[in-house]
Amino acid sequence: MAIYHLTAKTGSRSGGQSARAKADYIQREGKYARDMDEVLHAESGHMPEFVERPADYWDAADLYERANGRLFKEVEFALPVELTLDQQKALASEFAQHLTGAERLPYTLAIHAGGGENPHCHLMISERINDGIERPAAQWFKRYNGKTPEKGGAQKTEALKPKAWLEQTREAWADHANRALERAGHDARIDHRTLEAQGIERLPGVHLGPNVVEMEGRGIRTDRADVALNIDTANAQIIDLQEYREAIDHERNRQSEEIQRHQRVSGADRTAGPEHGDTGRRSPAGHEPDPAGQRGAGGGVAESPAPDRGGMGGAGQRVAGGSRRGEQRRAERPERVAGVALEAMANRDAGFHDAYGGAADRIVALARPDATDNRGRLDLAALGGPMKNDRTLQAIGRQLKAMGCERFDIGVRDATTGQMMNREWSAAEVLQNTPWLKRMNAQGNDVYIRPAEQERHGLVLVDDLSEFDLDDMKAEGREPALVVETSPKNYQAWVKVADAAGGELRGQIARTLASEYDADPASAD
Repeated sequence: MAIYHLTAKTGSRSGGQSARAKADYIQREGKYARDMDEVLHAESGHMPEFVERPADYWDAADLYERANGRLFKEVEFALPVELTLDQQKALASEFAQHLTGAERLPYTLAIHAGGGENPHCHLMISERINDGIERPAAQWFKRYNGKTPEKGGAQKTEALKPKAWLEQTREAWADHANRALERAGHDARIDHRTLEAQGIERLPGVHLGPNVVEMEGRGIRTDRADVALNIDTANAQIIDLQEYREAIDHERNRQSEEIQRHQRVSGADRTAGPEHGDTGRRSPAGHEPDPAGQRGAGGGVAESPAPDRGGMGGAGQRVAGGSRRGEQRRAERPERVAGVALEAMANRDAGFHDAYGGAADRIVALARPDATDNRGRLDLAALGGPMKNDRTLQAIGRQLKAMGCERFDIGVRDATTGQMMNREWSAAEVLQNTPWLKRMNAQGNDVYIRPAEQERHGLVLVDDLSEFDLDDMKAEGREPALVVETSPKNYQAWVKVADAAGGELRGQIARTLASEYDADPASAD
């Protein structure tokens, strides 16, 4: 299916970029020629007279552009898979002309196969306007002379600078691609707007993605063909989060009603204790717990399943010892209603399993009042242990193994308040509590897993990357030790540096990488 992807970056000498190296990479020339089969099409346009081949122009940019000058603007965009190669070529050329034609900005583009399933285009644009005046290479990149243009360099465009240019470019690409799809007789369309702007609520971009690539050998080479947990991340197969929440709420309410009906029939004394599901805990603030013993789906960060050891801080920690009243209430609580088959209730709902497929059993499990034990942890025995073939569980296991640490920092950010709850767990504790992490994830909260601070792991985090950024990192000798797909077509990468590198040095490296690959600067480790 057609997907929307477009990013723009600026290459500059001050940032350590090379225009010639970038041109060689996108066209698979020079040291990248061994992968030349990846390039399906390459072209250049609006080049000045001194250029015999595109590489001459980008060489000259590296040589003569001012030290603080911008060498190129790079635009990357995914091409609709529905189109033939000829149609993709025509579309890419048409879009390049749209961006450069008015001022005749020199450009070079290349279409990459992307493994056959992800065709995309790299477009390099120079900021120098080709005004038709013949200039040698050394003069072309000098400062523009407004009074006598023939004596100065080529003028720089102002069109590529404003922040609004990127949004206009994103919208223009959607328009061009959709027209091409329509001309080719396809119903598929793309939309440049965010999911929120489109009014679509889907699983948020959190850090529990099932696509994890672990390193082999020394932790430097990544064999992407070895990704055993690859899943189809097409939008059509993403469970709608709102529907998931509503299903859990509906199932929870129905279970509660079933239990209450059974109690009325059996004459159970409802004054003897709290409702089913109450753990008898007090909140961190000392208030009585919610009658349900947990927050509803989407209602914020619930108390974490803290492992059996003290000294762990963070929001949501259970008050040590609980209360005498809580112990008494637990002692007075009537036995749980026997024979209430929750799975049978789901089966009675016509079409329940048909509607939710493999998620149906999970919805039932998440809604069960006995899903947590008396310490607030998910009762794995009650849930039948981790689900067989649980891809997230397997993926997290691979992620922990790839990081190669003994202890990990786990963070859960409340989707409503932004409050972070932090825990430090061993690998075994992380895996044991994966069902709880998935539950937090399903409620819309972001979940983060990273090496514990005291670990000498030598890993730095670069977040909010595209698959094209990952290709660039690999081509430039910065192949990540670990890649996690945090949301469809969006990745975080852990890059291995020296094990002895301290936190300050790792932070500097992470910020540099984030700047070079237009990643999230706030993710610097």
